[in-house]
Order: sequence, then structure tokens, then C-alpha cells
Amino acid sequence: MTLRRLTTCSSAATYVLERRSRRRDRVYDYVLHTCVRHRWLADSWKGGSRVVEEGELRCGVLLEYRGFAEVLRSHSREWVFPLTFHDLEDDHQGDVVGWLRAALVELSAAGREAHEGVRAALGHAVLAAVVEQDPKVAEAAVLTALAVAETAEAAARGA
Repeated sequence: MTLRRLTTCSSAATYVLERRSRRRDRVYDYVLHTCVRHRWLADSWKGGSRVVEEGELRCGVLLEYRGFAEVLRSHSREWVFPLTFHDLEDDHQGDVVGWLRAALVELSAAGREAHEGVRAALGHAVLAAVVEQDPKVAEAAVLTALAVAETAEAAARGA
């Protein structure tokens, strides 16, 4: 499971969107938690939604159970491409390191201080992908760095 945070909202989640998996080895593909104000975030995600009582989870928490390639495509589609205009598949034919480096160059060229945390986290993702010898460890490190970058991007835009 990969933990992602789509907002920096401190409200408790009152809506849950669940996408059940068709695979036998997992129950869900992902579970997204949002508050009333950020319920629109679920519009681009498929699945069944329901109202829940306030609990421990905060708005914007996304529990990802999908595989590495699927989660990468999600990061590309949901926030990296809208921010940098670099798509993992269309622009980089699945070359993860090339995609991350291009996104990093684009953000550095833009020079916006608000994205300093995003650039740092993307830099960690590149480093993990290039340096780590164990593919599973590298994948986990890349996804963790992308999750941090995604939260930093949300903070930069005030989400």
C-alpha cells in the first residue's frame, strides 16, 4: 500500500470513494477520503462513494493498493502533467527517470519558490530510481518521493 495526500486540508474526512479491485490478490485499487469542501477531488476518480462519520483520517488521504506502473500513471495524469506538461507515457514512453528529470527541469525553469518542496521530492525520486539496486526498494522509494511531492504541490496551490 502507498499512502498519498491530495490536500493539506486539516478537516476530517466525511466522504469515502472506494474502487474495488478486480484482482484476487487485493480488495481495493484505492480508497480516497475527502471532506465536504474537497469532495470535488473524487470527480476524476472511479468508484463508489459514501458518507462516513468523522474519524481519524483527514481530507485528501488516498490509500493506493495498485501496482507501481498504475500508481505512476496516476501521478502523471493527476498532478505531474498538469503542472509540467510532461506525460509519462505520451512524452517519455514509460521511461520513469526521463520523465522525472524532465518534470524537474521544467519546475526548475519556472523558478517558483512555492514549488521548492516539489522539486526536492522529485529530486529524491530521481535519485532513488538511479541509485537503488533492488528494483522493489527503488519502486517504493520513488512512490514515496512522488507522494511527498504531490502533497507539496497541493500545499503550493493552497489545496
